[in-house]
Amino acid sequence: MIDFCLQELEALISIVGLNLTRQELYVEDWETLKNRSMIDDPTVYVKLPKIDAERLCKEIVGRSIMIKEIIDVFSEAQIYPQPQPVEGKELYKESAIRYSKVIDNVDQTKLLPLLSQGKKFKFSIEAVGRRCSLKEQVEIIELFKKFPFDDEDVSLDHAELIYKIIENTTDGRVYCGRVVACYKEDTNSGKGKNDDTYHYKYHLKKRPYLGPTSTDHELAFLMAN
Repeated sequence: MIDFCLQELEALISIVGLNLTRQELYVEDWETLKNRSMIDDPTVYVKLPKIDAERLCKEIVGRSIMIKEIIDVFSEAQIYPQPQPVEGKELYKESAIRYSKVIDNVDQTKLLPLLSQGKKFKFSIEAVGRRCSLKEQVEIIELFKKFPFDDEDVSLDHAELIYKIIENTTDGRVYCGRVVACYKEDTNSGKGKNDDTYHYKYHLKKRPYLGPTSTDHELAFLMAN
């Protein structure tokens, strides 16, 4: 189904009442996008109206099957090819080298107003194409202490703001931003927390009755969209 994620996005754009052509919606050229492998390179830049943008994002993700989250990006940088590790250097130093442009490119007009709100927050780091260890994640987060984050506002279980960092080894870029909308009903972390999608309750294993033509729940919602 991954092949239909862009088509689903376009359908959902129409469902929420936006009349946008592909040229108006996508930052990249459509001819380039349609040949992309979404498994290897799952990030797509879109342009949505600034007026009521957050509500529109939540409506789009709220019924999507393929869209994981929508992020308001406040920093982007090319970090690969990765420098060769130097003997005797800590991983922190290597992360600092790779992420120096990411930190320098932060749009403070977007970030600083978020920090002044005093809301509970957490960082979420995702690496596409490689494994990012917990140690490295912590070291990357530490680099953002250049900005006035308040340690007392950190909350893994009750975060009101989620800052997402996506490191994509396919295009060699890092994207940082605020999660505007997420497909999880509950983004809390920790054992026993509910992190199911809205459509999981329709999973075939959870249905009290299966007919001869019962359709997989994800496919059914995708077809409906």
